[in-house]
Amino acid sequence: MINTVQTRQNLKQWVASSAFDEYLKTIHPLPKWRFILGTILTISPLFPFGIALLISGFRKSSEQKQARFLAKKEAAQWEPAVCAIVIANSQALATPGAKAPSALVGAFGSADDAYMNDLVGLMSEVGGLYGSDPKTVPPEHQEFTAIINDDTYQKNRRRPVPSHLTRGRSFLLFDTILESNYFPNNQIDSPFVVCAGNPLTSGTFIHLPPQLIVWEQNSTEPYDPNIIRHQAPTHEPPIVAPVSENLPHLESHIEQFFGTPDSVFHELISTTVHIDLHIIRANKETPWHTIVTTGMSDIPMTTPEGAEEYRLAELILRLPPSWPIGEEHFKDEKNYWPLRQMKFLARFAHEFQTWLCFGHTIPNGDPPEPYCENNPFSGVLLSDPYWADEKAARCVLPDGHAVNFWSLNFLYESEMTFKLSNGAEPLLEKLITQGYGDYVEIRREPVC
Repeated sequence: MINTVQTRQNLKQWVASSAFDEYLKTIHPLPKWRFILGTILTISPLFPFGIALLISGFRKSSEQKQARFLAKKEAAQWEPAVCAIVIANSQALATPGAKAPSALVGAFGSADDAYMNDLVGLMSEVGGLYGSDPKTVPPEHQEFTAIINDDTYQKNRRRPVPSHLTRGRSFLLFDTILESNYFPNNQIDSPFVVCAGNPLTSGTFIHLPPQLIVWEQNSTEPYDPNIIRHQAPTHEPPIVAPVSENLPHLESHIEQFFGTPDSVFHELISTTVHIDLHIIRANKETPWHTIVTTGMSDIPMTTPEGAEEYRLAELILRLPPSWPIGEEHFKDEKNYWPLRQMKFLARFAHEFQTWLCFGHTIPNGDPPEPYCENNPFSGVLLSDPYWADEKAARCVLPDGHAVNFWSLNFLYESEMTFKLSNGAEPLLEKLITQGYGDYVEIRREPVC
């Protein structure tokens, strides 16, 4: 991770130096060609044009000097910002000394390992929108897709990234000019770049020279949730009473962020935890059926050290409005299988002494098999409920612990294989940009 304190100190020293003055001359150059051409024309029959060029040259020179003065004054307030590249001309940046307009996502302030991990995910999701027709992406992405597709360089552009993409952070879309000489061997070998600018709503935003940046040496790597290790239970799970201390708070959270349930599918006999399914039928605001569990968070999961904030969880499922919903329909496995998997996963972590979190994939057997007859899916990936309000993903209980809500994305076997090789974010990018994500579409084609 970046050491923002030392990097900020180096940045201020650079701004106060003559080296920065020279840098400003490249951004706000003097109009030398006007003076040269104007001087030549003044000793020719076209001398009136020469005089006009000299006058405009003096005016432009004055403007550029004023611009450099204001830029140096502004730069005294600059802050470093670790960003990820969304749009960049890699061919142009392979040329020594080249400069290329680019679009970045990032934020001023803390840039620890958790921030860097979130930034990679955001880069994938935003980058996946570039080049898409806004009419073909989910409604919640349409406005920002139009913004990201406007790839003309806009010096002062700082657009907030929609909250459903940012997992609770205040990320911005920046425009800047990347400098090829700031990349080793003029090759972009990392998605991260460090820039600097005024942490206000507009202003210059520049690619920072690498010698000014101070990185921590022992930064931990983001957790890679490709493989879940667990041990089989050694005894039968206990039968528990259908009592939940968290239930009133979870019901209030569900109603506030997902809608008022039309019905609740209660368990008659429970093992380990009592799982209820809260069913919000499709309506004008949410044209899909939303299913949310309660009961999974009654017992903390077995998380690794450092992931204690993810011990409590509930699950979410979205079904098409045409999906048969009702106890009579659920007697048919082709209608009930997604709900069966919700209930299975809600107990899985507790009974196998493991945990479920963002990016985890759980195959249906080894080797994976379809969930039921005429069903193409054989695994599931957990993600944020990106389509909901950013506050919907966490419910803070009165004791201060938070319940995390994870959406279920059902997958083809080929998609699980892709995820294990490339990570969760690239797969989610493919799913979401094609309008699927955690929306169960039984007739969809695999995205990879």
